[in-house]
Amino acid sequence: MKNGRLTEALCAWIEGTYNHPEWRENNHCFTVRKDVRIPESGLVDAVSVGHRPPAADGEPDVFSICLWQLEPVAVDVPAIDRMSRHLHAFGAWYSELLEAAQCRGFASRHRVLLRGNLVGASVLPDPMIDLLSHWGREISFWTYARTGERIEVEPYYGTARSLRPARRRLTELLDHLKWRDLEAAPSREVTT
Repeated sequence: MKNGRLTEALCAWIEGTYNHPEWRENNHCFTVRKDVRIPESGLVDAVSVGHRPPAADGEPDVFSICLWQLEPVAVDVPAIDRMSRHLHAFGAWYSELLEAAQCRGFASRHRVLLRGNLVGASVLPDPMIDLLSHWGREISFWTYARTGERIEVEPYYGTARSLRPARRRLTELLDHLKWRDLEAAPSREVTT
């Protein structure tokens, strides 16, 4: 399977999975585009966009935008760096679009959720990949297996490591965070 055919198989999997009747009942529309150039950061293999109309009056439309990058062999830390560049460039590009609209007197009536997806035949073990695969919000990791002209894609989660040693350093940096005690009376808050 050549890389172009592998990308076609990935797009077919995205379409078949995310546009499946079980998933799309709340979506107005869903599309997948292949070989999309993100300004200032380069080409991604695919971009999927799901549009969910407002659930109630006054709520925004929600657009779920996923950037997909296929790593022919394995997902590694440099692949995370490239996807991060794509996500930041897309976010900046979208921010410029919002600013231009606001300067002309328009306010957005939508919300955009942006996520990166790295797909590889395997995922190389690394503490950064472990951390992001369990607690990251911006990038998801996937592995694929070929079955003829198709691919089957599964989520990947690395080793769940304890964050306790780093937690103390983080809470020292973020010493004004407020937390609500879910077990206590509704008004009880603590500050780290």
